[in-house]
Amino acid sequence: MPGVYQLSVDEAVKEAIAAHADGVPGVLLFGLPEHKDACGSAAADPQAPVQSAVRALKHVLPELVVITDVCLCEYT
Repeated sequence: MPGVYQLSVDEAVKEAIAAHADGVPGVLLFGLPEHKDACGSAAADPQAPVQSAVRALKHVLPELVVITDVCLCEYT
């Protein structure tokens, strides 16, 4: 999809800071775990990409709206 990128947590934070400075009020995160399984266990892993990104983003930009995809399809 045009304009959609896979970023590490630190790069996502940099992009969010720049976007927020340009007036973007929020971001939508989709995770790509290293390992998928039938239960989607990475969705409950506190160190997984989305969970780590939410913490990092809220630490730097507490006012940023952060939306996450709760569908397990990306984890299974």
